[in-house]
Order: sequence, then C-alpha cells, then structure tokens
Amino acid sequence: MWYDWYVLGTAYTILSTFLFLVICCNFNKEKKDRFESGYIPALALVFASFGLVYLYLHGTVIYSALTSGSQFERDHLIYRLTSDYAWIYYLELATVLPVLLFINPIRKNMYAMSIICIIAFLISTFFLCVQFGWL
Repeated sequence: MWYDWYVLGTAYTILSTFLFLVICCNFNKEKKDRFESGYIPALALVFASFGLVYLYLHGTVIYSALTSGSQFERDHLIYRLTSDYAWIYYLELATVLPVLLFINPIRKNMYAMSIICIIAFLISTFFLCVQFGWL
C-alpha cells in the first residue's frame, strides 16, 4: 500500500506544479476568459480528482482503524491525532485541499487556484522528502 502513496504523491506534486505553471504563463488580464471557460478549469478538475483519491485513502485508513476491532489500530489512530506530532498528521490530511476546486467560483479565480496549488505542492513535496528520508 505504501507504494501507492509514493506514486500518488509524486503525481500530485507534478500535477500541482504543472497547473501552477500554466496559471503563471496565462496570468494576463486580457486572457481572463481562459479561467472562465477553457482548459485551465478542466486541469483544475483533474487536480481536484487527485484530492478525492487522497480523501478516499485517508478515509479508508481511519475507517479501518475504527471498525477493525483491533485495539492496536484504534490506539495508533488516537496517538496520531493527539501526540506531539499530531500537526504532521493534520498537515497530511490537508492534502485533500484541492477538493475545493470542485466549487465553481474557486475554480474560476486565478488567485485562489494559485494559492491552492502552492500549498498542495509544498505539502506533498514535504511528505515525499520525509518518506524518502531526505529530511
């Protein structure tokens, strides 16, 4: 299962970088129609679907910990949520932030999309570096 997280994290980082670069290249007041009806909202929907995959993966981990009947899994989840390093787990849960791009006004606002892409890029890059042992 961890292999899936690596692949998904890498694709997530690449897609957030690509979408941010596309937004930067088209950052022009006269080309605002591309943000309202064009390929950039379509790319944002693809990026948001990656957020849904992350949401599904985190949901299955939490659901299995609560319903498996294993005391160890339930205690491990509680420890993740309440320990000194709980901020890392909450930061990991923030990787589902691009789900906000399913909301039409956010998807058509270039500033909101840029901020969401930057945050998603930084979080996913941080977790890839931690998982590969670079930090």
